[in-house]
Amino acid sequence: MTTKRMTKEAKMLQLLRRGPVTSFDAVLRLPTTQAQYYVYSLREKGFNIMTERTTTDEGVTYATWHLLSEPRYKEGTQLELNYE
Repeated sequence: MTTKRMTKEAKMLQLLRRGPVTSFDAVLRLPTTQAQYYVYSLREKGFNIMTERTTTDEGVTYATWHLLSEPRYKEGTQLELNYE
């Protein structure tokens, strides 16, 4: 029996569909330090993702990504999450 696992790109999409995702969220939940690559890849596929940069009082800057819209597909369909 084979077990299919979600790709990190699919996990990132799943997180974005639930709400805003910070770079720290990605480290904890994917886990990856290359979250910006998955955001870029999703943008290339037509997802409208906004990046909000925040700087703390200590001078640390981090990104928060917001999924604004998904690409339009045939009526009643949605991009499927990929599995390895």
